[in-house]
Amino acid sequence: MTRLMKPANWDKAGSLVGEGEHRVRVGLARHYADDNAVGIQFVVEDEDDEFNGYSMFNMFRLETVPGTRLFSDFLTAVGVEMGQDGVELDSCVDKTLCVTVKHRERDGVTYDNVIAFRTAM
Repeated sequence: MTRLMKPANWDKAGSLVGEGEHRVRVGLARHYADDNAVGIQFVVEDEDDEFNGYSMFNMFRLETVPGTRLFSDFLTAVGVEMGQDGVELDSCVDKTLCVTVKHRERDGVTYDNVIAFRTAM
């Protein structure tokens, strides 16, 4: 039997990050080929913020103009360029940037929605 230890941030799971701007680190970047989408995990790293350590996930649907535009904005904010042959998503991991969060409700559930990206200072 394999025992999984309780993650340190277990009690924060499912909690929303406050609306507004947050400094974040890219924790995970993954391509979902079947959906033509890229998923990014952001970990809040605001030192004096109650949301420090919280995670948010953003999905960029690359078959849509808004999804492609936001993914391009994300790459610019982390300083990674899209080459002629694509981009290595691992080069985005551990990069720091600032995001603007707005809450969005869908089907009675409220989600963190990252609506803008900018380079961290």
